[in-house]
Amino acid sequence: MFEKSENFPENWFFIKNHSNGYVLMVENESQETGSPIVLSTIRTKDYAAQLWRYDPKGFLINKKSGQVMDVAKGKVS
Repeated sequence: MFEKSENFPENWFFIKNHSNGYVLMVENESQETGSPIVLSTIRTKDYAAQLWRYDPKGFLINKKSGQVMDVAKGKVS
């Protein structure tokens, strides 16, 4: 369906805001479907909730939860 972009790493990676250094993570390390994504400082340990992987189908998968990142109800508010 999607071609893999050469811009995505092969392994797990952080999604980092270069202006403040914060990374995206699942709020409270939740593994529940629909959990919010929040900004956080990078952790030095126990950072699985902050790691993401590109799936060839076009999804970003969180390492800790195994859930894909999505926009709630398909809408950006």
